[in-house]
Amino acid sequence: MDALQAQGARRSAVQSALEADACVLVRCSNKAVVRTAREALHAGAESAYVVQLEEEGSEEVGYVLVCGKNEFGDCHADALQRTSRMMTKLTHVEECTPLHAPKDRHEALANAWVRPNGWKEFLRAAQPLDEVFSLYGARVAMYFRFLGHYTRALRVPTLLGLATFLLERLEGRWQAVVRLTYALALPLWATAFLEHWKRACATTAHRWRQLHDRAPPRAKQLAQRLTREPWKQMAHGWIIAALFVCNCGLLFFMDWTRQFALPLVTQTKVAKSFPKYESLIMTAASTGHTVVSILFSTVFLNGLSRTVAQKLNERERHVDQVAKENGLLAKMSIFYFCNMYSTLFFYCFYLRDMEKLTAWLSTLLVTKQIIGNLTEVALPFTTAKLLPSVSQRLSSWRSRDRLGECDGAAIVREDIAFVKGELAKPAYDAEEAEDGLFDDYLEMAFQFGYVVMFSAAFPLGSLCAFINDVVEVRSDAFKITRLCRMSVPEGAVGIGAWLNILGTMGFVSIITNGFIVCFVTNWLDVLLGRPLNILEKTFVFFALEHILLAFKCTLEFLIDDISLAVLQDLAREEEMKSKKWK
Repeated sequence: MDALQAQGARRSAVQSALEADACVLVRCSNKAVVRTAREALHAGAESAYVVQLEEEGSEEVGYVLVCGKNEFGDCHADALQRTSRMMTKLTHVEECTPLHAPKDRHEALANAWVRPNGWKEFLRAAQPLDEVFSLYGARVAMYFRFLGHYTRALRVPTLLGLATFLLERLEGRWQAVVRLTYALALPLWATAFLEHWKRACATTAHRWRQLHDRAPPRAKQLAQRLTREPWKQMAHGWIIAALFVCNCGLLFFMDWTRQFALPLVTQTKVAKSFPKYESLIMTAASTGHTVVSILFSTVFLNGLSRTVAQKLNERERHVDQVAKENGLLAKMSIFYFCNMYSTLFFYCFYLRDMEKLTAWLSTLLVTKQIIGNLTEVALPFTTAKLLPSVSQRLSSWRSRDRLGECDGAAIVREDIAFVKGELAKPAYDAEEAEDGLFDDYLEMAFQFGYVVMFSAAFPLGSLCAFINDVVEVRSDAFKITRLCRMSVPEGAVGIGAWLNILGTMGFVSIITNGFIVCFVTNWLDVLLGRPLNILEKTFVFFALEHILLAFKCTLEFLIDDISLAVLQDLAREEEMKSKKWK
């Protein structure tokens, strides 16, 4: 009877630990589990329980369930971050995996986030961002803040694009005026959107107390970087440049093959063998080559570029985590820019074919939307449903008390099986180019490029992006709450270097849209009533470019990055701090 009571007491103790605000699972050597539990308690943990899986191959691995203290009334993310950092400093810790918030709180957030109340909240991309910040930290919450802000901002170009599409039936000068207005309005919208986001981001960061957040530098890597030979850093730059040139050449060759070589070979063979089905075979060959090109650039080349960028970034010794992420972002952006936009630039600047540019852009937006949702949510969800339940595949666990003593009796617990099941899920993180925030940011950034850089070619592109992002908000919420394990909460002032990427694309959009207006289409000829020569088109191109750049710089100058209310609050806080120290 006493043994059963002790067994029930252990069950209640472990279950209470899982319902704590800051619960992490620490992996270490099986021989060091007791020592790790004692070190965790000595470091300030509320409780520590040794949990071990009775399964083949698990004799050398042990786990310690650590519950941190929440003495200052911090939110779940702050307490979890403090506990995780405390555990990573211990000697024998190999990996520290944070666990989700208590079940009731996590389920309430998941239901409110994934299933909005009505179509209005769904179309407005309404989200419980303060609760997301409380549970997942500022880094994750700031991404969803940006995604919601971007989705709502897309309503303006969506309405303009729909109006342009409907008014395209007009003939003559009115059609040219409508298309010109839309093509020149999108770069200005991009600037206004980014400036408004800076203000909204500063307001949100101030509300979450993140304006002074900065990752601490790593002294060891800083010293290694200072003593590093300069030629190694130059070699990395030359490697990236060489790979970029080779990548561009390969994609240019594929585009040239699809445009010239494939029709010539197919037409010659078909004319001799199947003259009746010539048009059908030509269409099938062109479509097949297009599909292969998209898969080759988005799957193979993107995967290869990701691997190369990671390897080069790992060989560099960055000062802190922010510098590491920015270095990886810079490398991947160079390769991905080539992979994503090379064909569009080929049609725009080399062939100057408006019809093919429009067809390729529409195909990319639709196919990437379908493929993205399938790979991000549908495939992991289906795999999780088809695989046997994690709790059925796990054998018994046994729990020991805080000092690691155990009577040897095996205790089967579903709550512990849930902990083990969390380890099998992918992490939702922004530190590496894997499944998680990095990929989501990358997807949004290059979608932004599709919308603004080639808006003149496809007015309905903003509508496709809006539909995708409305669904993306809920699919990413489902992914982070159901399909991914908890990552260590981190602070964030904003979206970091991604803002520079978006700003660069906004600048490039002025050039691409101006080139489409002046050299790819005949809108200027129709508007002026006579054909323009190359010198006149060049003059108009540079005039439009400088006018749009002047408007862009004016908007950036007039719109402050931080609102007056936030500046007043910061000044008031500084004044209170100065009075406190006097």
